[in-house]
Amino acid sequence: MRSFPATRATRTRILVGSLSTLAAAVGLWIWQPWHATPSPGAPGAATSVTSAPPAAPTFRDAFVEIAVATSLSEEELAVWQDRRKLLSLLGTFAPGGPGEAGALRTAAEAMVRDDQASTFEVMSAERFILPPVDDAELVAPQLDAAQRARFFASTSVLVLRFRGSGGPPHHTARIGFGLAVSVAEQVGGILDDEVRRRVEMPAAVKARSVLPDVRSAFHDDSIVVELDPDEDSSTRGRLLGLGMKRYGAPDLELRDVEAHEAPALARFLTALCRIAAVRVLPESLTLTPADLFPDEPARAGGAPIQVRFTPAELATGNPDNELLSVSLDLSTRTRLARELGLVVPEDAGLHAESESEFEARLSRVRRELPGMLARWRQAGGALFVLVDFTSGAGPDAEVESMWVEARSLEARGRLQGTLANEPAHVLGTHYGDPVEVAQPVISGYRLELPSGERVAFP
Repeated sequence: MRSFPATRATRTRILVGSLSTLAAAVGLWIWQPWHATPSPGAPGAATSVTSAPPAAPTFRDAFVEIAVATSLSEEELAVWQDRRKLLSLLGTFAPGGPGEAGALRTAAEAMVRDDQASTFEVMSAERFILPPVDDAELVAPQLDAAQRARFFASTSVLVLRFRGSGGPPHHTARIGFGLAVSVAEQVGGILDDEVRRRVEMPAAVKARSVLPDVRSAFHDDSIVVELDPDEDSSTRGRLLGLGMKRYGAPDLELRDVEAHEAPALARFLTALCRIAAVRVLPESLTLTPADLFPDEPARAGGAPIQVRFTPAELATGNPDNELLSVSLDLSTRTRLARELGLVVPEDAGLHAESESEFEARLSRVRRELPGMLARWRQAGGALFVLVDFTSGAGPDAEVESMWVEARSLEARGRLQGTLANEPAHVLGTHYGDPVEVAQPVISGYRLELPSGERVAFP
């Protein structure tokens, strides 16, 4: 008997950085803007930050800023500052009609006409300050070589800013992303999203952000969850959920996160952000696993989680937004770190596999693994390998297959990594424990490339 292989959560990003020991354990990126500060008085203009805690959390005004980079001249691009011209594009994402469709169209028309609710600024790419070309792999992983060349050769930028009511149904976010995509499609532009530190083609943003759902336009990939290292520790930091201003909600932080806990707790913080987008957070909230992970029915029977929220001093992130600190008791944090390192399938448990099926799978993996290892070493990304662990001896021995996240490949061909599952049967081993694996015992692999491509077997 071998356990059914759990799949790894892929929606939460821990951004890549270069901060010594902690960066080696989990990727980091310290938030800092890369483009010019908005002109004074414009929506989104930076404000001074004081040490006074923010007011009690409510749905405040939402704010969206996104840039369209093009090869047009500033004069050619300036025609898209004409509000009448922008109004002509609303039908591409807000066609109107009864119910919510009509409400979105009405809100979009009002926002585009109101120079207090929206601004459209054209500037040179040099003044805007695009991300450096050396960061292409990091900020533009989904763009091919030709698209990256186009983006970094951009000569002008149209910055669209929108401010409006927060909370569902998230008209401000829908209108901001929808109109930015529509303009980019018209001018052959590429979208630069500073909050997420991502450069994307319009089609990618449209598929994720211009959503028909009536209740919420929130998408996990519309924010960023990153690890900000503590100054006094090389293995600990705080997780930040940034970009919630788009929904009129506060940004969130979770302090004293150990590097090995970060991927799992980042999933938890992302789930909290998803909830914060549709309801005002009280000082204390009891959440069930079904509240946090509605798309994972296998978690529905888990124990409730008590979460507390307190105003925090804003030192990193959007200076125009508030920050709430998330508090969990130690036992809950430990449980989350162990359980959320994997996604439990609906038929979780032991899954029977005949010896002939296993040998066939092992034979295929042995043929393909050298190529996967070479690709991983060249391109980077995350590599997980499926390994059999044995509990007991003799006829009563049980074999449990678990995923191991590869960290390094030794010259003698052995992989070093950490256990990516919490064992169900193997005693004395836990999620996050370091392990060393010989290639002949690997019976599966999952390679997640920086481009977003995933290659897996089985």
